Amino acid sequence: RCKELMKNRILSDEELVKRVHQGDEDALAALVSRYTGITRWRANHYAQLGIDPDDLVQEGMIGLLQAIRRYDEGREASFKTYAVRCIFSKITSAVNTWYS
Repeated sequence: RCKELMKNRILSDEELVKRVHQGDEDALAALVSRYTGITRWRANHYAQLGIDPDDLVQEGMIGLLQAIRRYDEGREASFKTYAVRCIFSKITSAVNTWYS
């Protein structure tokens, strides 16, 4: 069913978030799949610092899960804008923690 939800981007990110809030695990899997690429891209940005990118991908995924849990459609930002900010912030925070 996850593939069905993602096929041709049938559902918007916002609709998927609504479904996740209602307990739909396939919607969660679809969102995670959609945002894995950008999370991995950002994590690889820090590879030259000697940090394992997989560790940073995990941090980014935590940021994504937080974004899904906290997203409020009543705010002016799209889910994508909010999620990317949460992902990047979580990764940057991890990098700063490792180097402080």
